[in-house]
Amino acid sequence: MTSKAKRGRGRPKGTGVLSGIRQHEEWNEIRNRIIYGTSEWRIVRLRRLIGDGSRLPDNTLAAIEAQSATRPKVTLRQLDRVWNKLRAQGKAGKDQEWFAARDELYKAKTGKPYNKAEQPNVIASLWRELRAQFQRAVLVGDADWFTRQASAIDKGGLPQRAQFNAKVVHLFEHAMWRTHAKEGDNRQDLTLTPTGTFTDAMASDIYEALDKHELPLSRFSEGYKQAKEKKPSLVVEGWQQNKHRVMEAIHELARQLQFELRKLHNRKRTKP
Repeated sequence: MTSKAKRGRGRPKGTGVLSGIRQHEEWNEIRNRIIYGTSEWRIVRLRRLIGDGSRLPDNTLAAIEAQSATRPKVTLRQLDRVWNKLRAQGKAGKDQEWFAARDELYKAKTGKPYNKAEQPNVIASLWRELRAQFQRAVLVGDADWFTRQASAIDKGGLPQRAQFNAKVVHLFEHAMWRTHAKEGDNRQDLTLTPTGTFTDAMASDIYEALDKHELPLSRFSEGYKQAKEKKPSLVVEGWQQNKHRVMEAIHELARQLQFELRKLHNRKRTKP
């Protein structure tokens, strides 16, 4: 293999998880790219929600979209605004406050309280967005769009890490809100967009808040003695790894989001 060929290996420039993010990109777009490990997260998330669709009718997605269109118009974006308002008031962790605010929104939009059957249909929303992208790709002859969708379906994003990534990003958000609230910053639109947000929490604080348990070792398993000497294997938010790799993954997610974690508990972050 020539040196030129070696230099051509790896991910092409501008095709990373956060590539193509515009300056004022919505947080939902960035969050889902991180969680699902691909910029084509819509097709990955849609297929996970559907599961094995091989026995479903060909018009399943169209039928779900049509059914969703007849439901009350309360959008996920509107619910996010209500949540952000509660968060800015320091009430985001109180279920009763959230239920009351959510019911108030539904009453204002539909005339009646929240009903689970009437919640925004995520499958319909994802399908609607993908269909619009499909039409645009056909109109402009964007063959690369179809290639990216095929690759996303084939690889499936990061199925083992989607739950882990989602929980870590969620913990980043809450840590950031707590830190900014302490400093008197109660902006309702504060998000983990890649713009250098920060927290007083450490990576170890994030790790301790994750759901985890150790995997037992069998005395009859191959390499039992060697495994006993190594760090025990864990299942952390559905992802099987050791603690060292989990901590690396937390730091990796923080770097992707340009999110500043505190390095030492006795070192206070100084304002610029």
